[in-house]
Amino acid sequence: MEGTVQSLHQSDSENPLDAINRLVEAYKVPLEEAGAEIDEICVEFEAMATYAVQFISLSTLDYQSVWWRLFHAPNSSEWSNILILATLLFSLPASNGTVERVFSQLNSIKTKRRAALSSNSLDDLLTISSRTRKLADFSPDRAVQLWWHTKQRRPNQSVRKKYRPRNSSATSASSSTVSSSNNVDSIDGESIEESLLDDWDE
Repeated sequence: MEGTVQSLHQSDSENPLDAINRLVEAYKVPLEEAGAEIDEICVEFEAMATYAVQFISLSTLDYQSVWWRLFHAPNSSEWSNILILATLLFSLPASNGTVERVFSQLNSIKTKRRAALSSNSLDDLLTISSRTRKLADFSPDRAVQLWWHTKQRRPNQSVRKKYRPRNSSATSASSSTVSSSNNVDSIDGESIEESLLDDWDE
């Protein structure tokens, strides 16, 4: 990808369209599965190269910054097929080391005792283990905000029963009854304590 971008502004380099044609032939099957129109890639590449030369300073930016601006350009929809090819190329690992590390993590996560893990749980655990962050850099604020602003925290919870509000007279009568019973208990409690103390003194 870096060589393809650099060839846009180097006159002595290889023709960019030849390189694009070789890439299209090499990755024809995944491009078709991604919904890319193979015949439009070369045409879109010329339009994208013209935009890059006119509006992006290619000589002062690295290739990652150039592609970021191409992906976020106002008229990026005009070269959507070439961006599918770029996304495919950026997703390819530089070596097999990354893939080997993922397989080793998979073997450590999905053991014999955890053989019943679903694919979604396994994907989540692999993502956490491969893209882990230090505990000091972790901030739960975003997760707490998402949980707090979620209206339905328990999707499987049944609808709660709605009770009619009580009358104020009934609640006041019940509260007075409770308070009077509490007073009686306290008086009885004090009398019992006094009688016990008198017996103790004797």
